[in-house]
Amino acid sequence: MKGKADRIVSMVVPAVFLAVVFCYAWYYLDPSVLYFRQQPLFLTEPFFLLKYLGYPGGMAEYLSLFISQFFLSKLAGSILITGIIGLIMFLSYKVLAYFYPKAVAFVLQFLMGLFLIHLHSQYALDFQADVVVIFAFIFSIAYQRIISLSISIRLTLLFFSNVLLFYFFGSMAIFMFTAIVTISEIYSKSRRLFWLPFVFQLLVCCIIVFFTFFIPPDVLGADGWTGKVFPDLNNNTLVYLCLFYGLISFLLLVKLILDPLLEKSGVLRHFFANMRPGIKSGVIFIVSLIIPGIAFLDCMMSYDRPAKDAIQIHVFAGKGEWSNVITTAQRLSLTERKVIFQVNRALYHLGKLPDEAFAYSQYWGEKGLILTSNYSRDVLMLCSDLYFDMGHVKASLHWAYEAQTKQEQSPEVLKRIAINNLIIGEYAAAEKFFHILSKSPVHRKWALHYLACIQDTTRIEKEELIREKRKLLPRKDFYSNPQKPQYDLFMILLENPDNKMAFEYFVVTSMLTHDLSEVVRSVKYLDRLHYTKIPEHMEEALVLFRTLNDNYPVELGKYRVSTQVQKKFARYTAILAKYHKDMKAAQNELYNEFGNTLWYYIHYVSPITTKREMQEKIQ
Repeated sequence: MKGKADRIVSMVVPAVFLAVVFCYAWYYLDPSVLYFRQQPLFLTEPFFLLKYLGYPGGMAEYLSLFISQFFLSKLAGSILITGIIGLIMFLSYKVLAYFYPKAVAFVLQFLMGLFLIHLHSQYALDFQADVVVIFAFIFSIAYQRIISLSISIRLTLLFFSNVLLFYFFGSMAIFMFTAIVTISEIYSKSRRLFWLPFVFQLLVCCIIVFFTFFIPPDVLGADGWTGKVFPDLNNNTLVYLCLFYGLISFLLLVKLILDPLLEKSGVLRHFFANMRPGIKSGVIFIVSLIIPGIAFLDCMMSYDRPAKDAIQIHVFAGKGEWSNVITTAQRLSLTERKVIFQVNRALYHLGKLPDEAFAYSQYWGEKGLILTSNYSRDVLMLCSDLYFDMGHVKASLHWAYEAQTKQEQSPEVLKRIAINNLIIGEYAAAEKFFHILSKSPVHRKWALHYLACIQDTTRIEKEELIREKRKLLPRKDFYSNPQKPQYDLFMILLENPDNKMAFEYFVVTSMLTHDLSEVVRSVKYLDRLHYTKIPEHMEEALVLFRTLNDNYPVELGKYRVSTQVQKKFARYTAILAKYHKDMKAAQNELYNEFGNTLWYYIHYVSPITTKREMQEKIQ
């Protein structure tokens, strides 16, 4: 691109494009959510590097982890996403400029940017694909620079390029490199013996394809020869990823096929050479507007708010931002068990659980309050989170260890294991995990702080978190029963009657399982836990229990069921009587007035009443 206007456009348009990308990453995508979803851990120790050097493509994964760890910071992550997209666009321009006029290559480079915006809007996608493409382009550009040299130099470079690309970046890097090199050789076929590098590279590629797709990975170890060509993604994202991998090769192939019609006839060259200055300025101005505008539209079309909310609700919970948890849940389906779990957790921390639990659809019953009885790999840390909140640290540790079997290198899992061992006094085990995390650039400060506490145990009691959790520890160990969490809650409460969270979860679990007698017996804890009145849902349970059990004495001590709740129940039963106890006929009217009550839950929502089978798969 020549001329002052062209130079301005060549700087301004990419800058505006990347500014759009940065704003999208910062305000919408939020790299900290991506970090939470992927849980990357990068360690600065030789063994960690050697692990990833043990199989083809390992270096791409290693560099991806290095990049992704900084997404813990929203600002750093946004800058990195923008920088990586800018780098890939620049490299694609360099590859394309060997074939196309620079003005055309300049425009085409933005296609790679648009694909990357869409791909990185998928929170499951890490940066291995970016690393593979970057180095495939670098080696391709290097080969294009020496394509006019002797055949021996070209073959030598091909040999070493294949070895390095395959070993460090996997077979997909070889596939891309092969496509660009072979098309480049055909495009430059006036060179003597152009067919020899062409055949050599195709032969290498065919060998790798054979081992990639026909030899079982377990025979070759690790990821075999694949270098993780196709990550574990949904079908839609995989299609876009494959298109991203093949886009530049496709554009080169199109140029090669159309070259006799365009390049040799001079259509493009004459088009740009004979364009009037005024028209050219207009085209430049339109391009300057269109490309950033397309980037903005691509961002808005790629943004998946529900997918972000489904992850961010757990991010907010991890940070203790409970009001944000409730707000986010309002945009999600409460029939998703992890969502209602976090809602219940947030209600407790906001002091509203026994008063407002049934304002939210408790579709899963007690299985939405505690997840241990019907668990899968994606709820293991949630089980650990709940028991950590509750002070049942050994149960929290158990579920964290379970999570580690599924997410071996998750920093959140390792941190939970480390801190739990520290709380229960298993200093040797805690030190091991703190030592691992001390090798992480982003977790080093946190880990070193607790390592210093282990070295000087007098500092441990000064840690507020440690003191708080040790106060909540059950006085005696007991066998946990994951299939009957109500038993665990009862034992926690029995061993530590001051555990308010265990009390509220026990009471709400009793309501969710229709065990109203346990709610009645739990009234005795209210005074010790400094309740000024009976929580509303407990009042609803007590009124219903009294109605169903006229002769059973209910001891409330200094507490009384409010007149308001008694009047509400009278109104509820009056509506039922109005419809002659036809539950189906009365449902709409009852929902409008009492959809947020225990009574409505028992009659219409409870899995026990509806005999609804839970379909979530246990893994």
